[in-house]
Amino acid sequence: ELRKATSGFSDVTGVSEILEGAGILDTGSRSHSVRLHGIRARDHVAISDLEDQIIRGSMKDFRDDRLSILVGNRIAERLRLEPGDRVILAGSHESLHLRVAGIFETGVSQIDKNRIYLDLSTARSFLRKPHGGSVFQVGLRHPEAAPAVAAQMQETFVHRVVSWQEREKVWLDVFKALRISSAITVSTI
Repeated sequence: ELRKATSGFSDVTGVSEILEGAGILDTGSRSHSVRLHGIRARDHVAISDLEDQIIRGSMKDFRDDRLSILVGNRIAERLRLEPGDRVILAGSHESLHLRVAGIFETGVSQIDKNRIYLDLSTARSFLRKPHGGSVFQVGLRHPEAAPAVAAQMQETFVHRVVSWQEREKVWLDVFKALRISSAITVSTI
């Protein structure tokens, strides 16, 4: 119901439900702690650049196989993974045998070395969360309007809503400082 209501806002172009959790990705010879994001591929592609960030493998393979994953490129390097490889995702309740459908690179080191994507229903089963516990990532027609839309959604839904500007405030401040520093350097030269 909340997802459907979110889609009803005029500036919203798409909504992706994301279930977050943790696990250990194991190749048999190496392992790595990961942050998993359970998604519906069709919904997530509509609000993100994930499909364009796949550097090896394909989104189609991920979409077609509920027991496949997308792996950050730094994880793939560490575990020496390629599309088609089999891995085990171990958690506190169970382990899943999965196939690597693709390797993505966002350019954000923290994401590329920690995140994997898997099908939302598979993630729900793995984390034993049959419902709830999700976050929604929302695509907007006018991204600069995010603070106003977030405030309106928060008031309407009585749930915490954070705009991308608020979520990325530290980085925006860093970029602002770099612009000022560059301007000073250029004017000095």
